[in-house]
Amino acid sequence: MKNLALYTALFNYTKKVTDLLKEKTSKKGLPRYPKTIWVRQKSAMYFRSQINQPVWTIPFLEIKDNLKALEEYKVCEKILREAPVIANQLDTLVGSYALRVRREADSIINLILFHHFAKVHLDFDAKLFESIYKKMEDELYDDYLIVERLTPLCGFKSTQKEIKLSKNISINKLDKDEIIHLLNRGIQLGAEFFQGLYNVVEFAIRVTIRSPKIIGNNNEIKNKNLENNLLHSENHVRKIIEVLRCYKRGEMRLLGTYTFTRSIFYSGLSMTPFVVPSFLIRDTFILNKKEVDKFKSFWFKLNDARVKNRQFLSIASKRFSQAISRDNEEDKIIDFLICAEALFLNDIGNIQGELKYRLAQRAANFLEKNAEKRMAIFKFMKSIYDLRSQIVHGEAIKLPKKEDGTKYSLKECCEVIEQYLRKALKKAVNLAINPESPKYLVEWDSLIFQIV
Repeated sequence: MKNLALYTALFNYTKKVTDLLKEKTSKKGLPRYPKTIWVRQKSAMYFRSQINQPVWTIPFLEIKDNLKALEEYKVCEKILREAPVIANQLDTLVGSYALRVRREADSIINLILFHHFAKVHLDFDAKLFESIYKKMEDELYDDYLIVERLTPLCGFKSTQKEIKLSKNISINKLDKDEIIHLLNRGIQLGAEFFQGLYNVVEFAIRVTIRSPKIIGNNNEIKNKNLENNLLHSENHVRKIIEVLRCYKRGEMRLLGTYTFTRSIFYSGLSMTPFVVPSFLIRDTFILNKKEVDKFKSFWFKLNDARVKNRQFLSIASKRFSQAISRDNEEDKIIDFLICAEALFLNDIGNIQGELKYRLAQRAANFLEKNAEKRMAIFKFMKSIYDLRSQIVHGEAIKLPKKEDGTKYSLKECCEVIEQYLRKALKKAVNLAINPESPKYLVEWDSLIFQIV
């Protein structure tokens, strides 16, 4: 605790006013209004519910002018104005580059009291006081504010509540209160069912940014660091999705990005919502504990400088992720083939030749040692290369044949090439972090002719 005198003074003031309000409303009662809120049922579904919310602000406003005459109030204000760190923040704008609000002694003195107004019965709550006071004191004495960006992941589940990817980036399971807070803001996190939602999204990418606190109406102060960090956070979100898709097969969609300042004094939220059809909201991308550990290892490898400095790997992983995100299967084929060319034709440059043959041959030899399996991959990749050319040139599509003579569907073509390329990406990343690997990871002629 940084300011015991302030803690004691606010404790006495808040308790005094709650007692006064209880006494004032004991005979006349309290006005109420109907309020719709979200509640969670045992079935994990969320339903709209109506409550009669007591309006404590009405009796509070009736006695507000008299509260400043209380000795308890005067003690609080004196301590606030004599504490240098806090006094510097009074009667002026305080916040981040993104949002600043005016902070006055009166708003600080009554802050904890206002949190009691959410209660049906206005009894002084020592635990609530303790909780709110700590947050308030920490924010008053900190030189930074926390800006948080949440990106809910539709379709994602994990047995781990937190997947820590760096100091300020993680995939978290949202608790019930966070979900209800977002629902109350009008953010749809699940599929509608009568008055409720089912399959509610529970996991989100969380990026936290420490933004310097700005005090005063100084319009020349621009926190470029915050702007850059917010931009980087968007890139981090895209990269996490990219790595998840490269790591494992499964449906996963973003439900938008929500940015807010984590402040006890005000609540602001900027939203970039995405609309996801109800039928897509289902759990198909699930990581268990072992998979979480392997995914984190894969994440750190993909962010290794030896991988990032090989641009063809960045192109391959990006196009692979884009292919999976697309709904149209012809578009998927185009992106998958760009990924394949980045992986298997990265050393070609301006050299002309039978690129289809080279790509198919290299893919087959890179992925398999068994001769029969290599031949199957070789034939399939040649057919897919032709299929891509037919799509981009507007020609009639000729689907490749399976071993039994029946034709693949477009969907099946996408599933097979996705499987091959995911395996190739993982193998290429492992080669890239090996300091002895050549620039393009593989000496293709040596591999094809099995020269050791």
